[in-house]
Amino acid sequence: MSKPQTLSKTLATQFATRADQADKQGKLPPEDIAALKSSGYLALNISKQYGGLNASFRDCIEAQLELAQGSSSTALVAAMQPPSGDTALEIIGQHAMEKWEGDSQ
Repeated sequence: MSKPQTLSKTLATQFATRADQADKQGKLPPEDIAALKSSGYLALNISKQYGGLNASFRDCIEAQLELAQGSSSTALVAAMQPPSGDTALEIIGQHAMEKWEGDSQ
């Protein structure tokens, strides 16, 4: 099992304990959001250079499928979020800026 799958399985187990109640209330548990952020799950596909796990597209899809086993609602929200911390655009922008500054010296 890959690291992203292991992480998603752990999170899915946590989310499953709250999923039924969350669905009945129509609200996403704040604990789920906090866990997604603190675990680094939202940065699965970000390069290790920028603090992510550098997971492949396939690993990310498999992780999402595993996460949905615990809570399909939380998995859907996770899929729609930008990476935690810096957004991909900020990371790319910062990388481009560093490259540009390095070229001008």
